Amino acid sequence: MATPEPITPGNTLSIVLVTRNHHSVVSRCLSSLKGLGEIIVIDRGSTDGTLEVARAYTDQVFYHPSEDFVLLANYGVQLAKGKWILYLEPDEWVEESLKQELERVIYKNNVSEEAFLVPCKFYFRQKWLRHGGMYPALKLRLFRKKHLDVMDPLQGKGGGRIGTVGQLEGAICQEPFQSLFQLFEDAQRQATEGVHAVLEAGQLERDKVSSTALVFKPLQSFLKRYLLQRGFQDGALGLMLALSKSYQVFMREAKVQEWCWPTLQTLSPETISAQGAASVSPGRV
Repeated sequence: MATPEPITPGNTLSIVLVTRNHHSVVSRCLSSLKGLGEIIVIDRGSTDGTLEVARAYTDQVFYHPSEDFVLLANYGVQLAKGKWILYLEPDEWVEESLKQELERVIYKNNVSEEAFLVPCKFYFRQKWLRHGGMYPALKLRLFRKKHLDVMDPLQGKGGGRIGTVGQLEGAICQEPFQSLFQLFEDAQRQATEGVHAVLEAGQLERDKVSSTALVFKPLQSFLKRYLLQRGFQDGALGLMLALSKSYQVFMREAKVQEWCWPTLQTLSPETISAQGAASVSPGRV
């Protein structure tokens, strides 16, 4: 088993990732971490050779049966020995400039920051899509381990409660989709999550559930990403991305119509305003 050597004596950085059947992408992720620090892999039961690939880079590979990704990420952080934590997804990798910056910030300087925002570069079909609102997509992925209790590593959130937050220049690269089908399938998933978020926050309003929203909100999303945020400069892939985001908005509004509109018709505006999401019982996904 190959265990990467830390950049300097004393392993002060731990990298955590959660895997399940990521054989096709995890090698790129792990190879980009060589020499960076301790690697912790939490696997959910891979059957495609992911474990064999992971063990070629680290002996810190653990199994956990949970389906809760936040719990799994936090479990990996708890196992880590480093004072600093870098959280990655299996379809992500660290570019060389970020590795050099991590060496400078963590290993050589006494920094006052408690966490760092890291830019993320979105790739599709091996091309970096730098327009359409996809870059820099700052996420709080690097933080001191002592702040685990207020961190959500998956969403890169928690900065407002942990003190001073800095920003790095080097980027984490991500290529989560290998096909158009996967891109639009993810749009469908995010649309469903978006409806649940609105309901949970109690932000559903009668005047926002309308047939016009099915037309104008997706159109607005497309024009914003493709024209205002210059998605057209990324060529055909930029067009595909803008269309997928527009489709996501359309499906979100359609699901609101399907799940919530019949119930909203029977409620008074006062009831909706007073009870919010509690007044609405969504159907199944």
